[in-house]
Amino acid sequence: RTEKNVRDSAATAIFSVGELSGGSLLTWQYTLKHGRSCLLLDSQVLPVKGAAEKLGIFVDEVSSAWLQFDLNIAGPRASHAPSIYKYTYAVVESVLKQRRHGF
Repeated sequence: RTEKNVRDSAATAIFSVGELSGGSLLTWQYTLKHGRSCLLLDSQVLPVKGAAEKLGIFVDEVSSAWLQFDLNIAGPRASHAPSIYKYTYAVVESVLKQRRHGF
């Protein structure tokens, strides 16, 4: 399923808490294999605001090359990284709110 998600999407954003491992690392490897754009967002390095800015720019840059743009969102299981869901939700929500309100 992981490889299919990467292959069938225009780009992938991988959310992490620290270094990539397990399925998140595999996802990144699949983006390389299939020549897909990938953005890594580490909650230990980027606060929500900074991650949302980077994700917004990434979506703008990548989506301009596609007629239909599908973004694959990936990251570790919440059981392995309990804070990842809240971080990912906050980042994606911020980008969507910016888009809805015209930045």
